[in-house]
Amino acid sequence: MLGGGTLITLSDVWLDSYRALRRRTRSPVPTFGTGVASPEFWSTHQPGWIDRRKEWVALLDDLPLVGVRGPLSKAWLEEAGAKNVVVCGDPAVRFHVPLEALPRAEGPPGSLRIALNCGTSPCPMWGDQDALHRTLAQVALALQQAGHEVELVAVWPEDIAWCARVARDAGLSPSAVVPLAASPDVFLATIERADLLVALKLHAAILAAARNVPVLILEYQPKCGDFAASLDWQRFSIRTSEASSERILSVASSMMAQLPQLREILCRQMCDLAATFDHYCDAIEPLLTGSAATLRGT
Repeated sequence: MLGGGTLITLSDVWLDSYRALRRRTRSPVPTFGTGVASPEFWSTHQPGWIDRRKEWVALLDDLPLVGVRGPLSKAWLEEAGAKNVVVCGDPAVRFHVPLEALPRAEGPPGSLRIALNCGTSPCPMWGDQDALHRTLAQVALALQQAGHEVELVAVWPEDIAWCARVARDAGLSPSAVVPLAASPDVFLATIERADLLVALKLHAAILAAARNVPVLILEYQPKCGDFAASLDWQRFSIRTSEASSERILSVASSMMAQLPQLREILCRQMCDLAATFDHYCDAIEPLLTGSAATLRGT
């Protein structure tokens, strides 16, 4: 399968790898919730990037369905002529658990547990990374002064230093930095205790949504906006180049005022997306088991 991150059109490496896999297996190779690189973003942020969408569309044309992460990925392929693309969701949506199966412990009145996901990226992003983390420190400080419990959460080892930096700049205790999770289950157990997550990284946002935790998405790359669009959650997504502390706090305040309703909305959206992903998996299973009956034109 072609699965994982934003692989389609991102790099010639993935295009060559996919071609080689097709030659080696001599069969169609399905996609598995893969993202498509934004032509607008990567053409301006990655010197030498070449738009290979038409080549990808031709390679994927014999698949009955091409399942991608979100509506933006679907639109980018359709602009290049694709006719078989569907939104199946990111594979991580399968971590979703319905709201009624996750009883919540109430905290002190007026006090909420707010998690901030901070980190770094080796790839381009909208805006300036240092400026963003100064902004997040201001947000953390303001939330703490408002009486909320603030935790800083990383999703990979390189993020820990950035979380510690935000904690230091905000005057928080080093204990506010949550130890790095060793598995998805540990991360989920950590994040489901939060009332709200401000998320930089895509899969921090997806896993929070999987546990019905309202998430304010900081869109550092188009893939985050792609996920937000898959849930009709764009009103709670801010591009990092436009993410002032005032704007983040304003949106967060609005979300904190309606947390029960947002949890219910998020649960319904994630239930639908997880069901869509299951249906897509059923549709591509024959390709993985060797049945050619599902190929277009057979």
